[in-house]
Amino acid sequence: YLLHKITDIKVLDEYFEPENSFNLKEYSAQSFGIYHDEILNIKLKFRKEIADDVLNYNFHPSQKIEQQKNGAVIVKFQAAGEKSIMFNLFKWGENVQIISPKSLKDKYKSYLSGILKNI
Repeated sequence: YLLHKITDIKVLDEYFEPENSFNLKEYSAQSFGIYHDEILNIKLKFRKEIADDVLNYNFHPSQKIEQQKNGAVIVKFQAAGEKSIMFNLFKWGENVQIISPKSLKDKYKSYLSGILKNI
């Protein structure tokens, strides 16, 4: 939500009881950014030239990072919110490769193609 776009707020006398099994901390830890949809198994490969930056970057609470013998870095995590993931990857430019899932790779390609059409 964007606060500057909220035009009308109403306080209601209604409320709800959350399910006892619901845990907000666990729920938010599954998300990447503000989006929450299907949880994806993300696997990314970063070039060795930026290994130090990647090794010291917090992508997600579930991340697992391993440096390869050739200096490249593999990052794996499980998260929902592929839009936020794509926006985050964009800042790494040509230094990151999406290994999986294929659906994220395809959406990222489509997103970049759309951008190139506007140049």
